[in-house]
Amino acid sequence: LLTKKMDKMKIVLLLVTLVSTNGFQWTTTHFVGKALSIVVRRAGLSDTWLENRPVAARLLECSSDGSIMSDPKLSPLAEQTDDEKQQLSLLVDYLHTELLKLSPDADELDDENAETIDDAAYADFIAEGKKLLSISSSHVAHGEDADAVAHSVWTCLGSLLYDHNQEDDNGILVAMPTYLGDVKSYVNDELLKPLSLMGLGKDRIQVESYRVAQGAPFPAFRIVYSGK
Repeated sequence: LLTKKMDKMKIVLLLVTLVSTNGFQWTTTHFVGKALSIVVRRAGLSDTWLENRPVAARLLECSSDGSIMSDPKLSPLAEQTDDEKQQLSLLVDYLHTELLKLSPDADELDDENAETIDDAAYADFIAEGKKLLSISSSHVAHGEDADAVAHSVWTCLGSLLYDHNQEDDNGILVAMPTYLGDVKSYVNDELLKPLSLMGLGKDRIQVESYRVAQGAPFPAFRIVYSGK
């Protein structure tokens, strides 16, 4: 747990390291072959959708009782380029700025006055800071539409969800610098709804979308998976 001083003083400093069911109810435990295809269609996920998102299909095959129970054996994403690292750095700078808006004087606290600050005045700042600090990986997904970014996004998401026994909150930050659609709609329609239909992550996923219209350097989103 973060100490009081960390809550009030060090969240901003730690952000520097950041870049380094309502749906279908299963009736049986295991499905294979054509039976799986039938269940998927009933769940609202078409064969075409899954064919264009093979990582999502793999996660579905490996899931049971609301968790990914067997290793989906996802291929690792390519190492980040210098340009991608720069893009993530810009995104983190934006998140840092937005965090400070929740408590404009947080970056002026020091050891002498941190203990005298009313915790209630920093509640939103602390809550948001903890979510940002839970991010364990940051990625750039290239593409102008949902199909183009699907492989990168679902690979990131699958790695996050597979560690279903984690005790602490864990999260991913995904930048989509060339995406042309609305990022909030993308997250709702392409991630949250399918996950709900799969029965994955129920009540344990917290999402925040970042839009260019709201000041973000490009479309991006954060997903935090709550620990047990």
